[in-house]
Amino acid sequence: MIQACDPSDYRDPRNKCEWYVTNLTKDSLLIKTTFSSYESVILVQDTTILIDNTAFPKHDNGIFFQGIYNFNTIDDSVVVCNIKGDELIVWKESQRNDPGKQFFNEKYWQKREWEDGRYTYHEWTFELLAEDL
Repeated sequence: MIQACDPSDYRDPRNKCEWYVTNLTKDSLLIKTTFSSYESVILVQDTTILIDNTAFPKHDNGIFFQGIYNFNTIDDSVVVCNIKGDELIVWKESQRNDPGKQFFNEKYWQKREWEDGRYTYHEWTFELLAEDL
């Protein structure tokens, strides 16, 4: 028996995913990424920015957080710098299971999930703390 997918779910995916970064340090920071359309952004203290977003069909349940990797073959990274551009920390996707706080490890993110009509929203927030840098 052959079963077809609902093509409308690919044109209008039911799972909307967003990743945010909050700067809880006392300084403004420069955030550089290899995966986001915002390749470089200044994040002032006590603010939150959207760093990436995507959508998935309803049948892709369980892999939503991995959408931040963009499923690229390169080793995605996040570099946090001071406002002068000096590197403070580099997180790489390939090191997501290393000891310590890791940007690409879901357990270090706060997650919210809710439904609204036919959509399910998945939102993750990563908090940058002074001790992370």
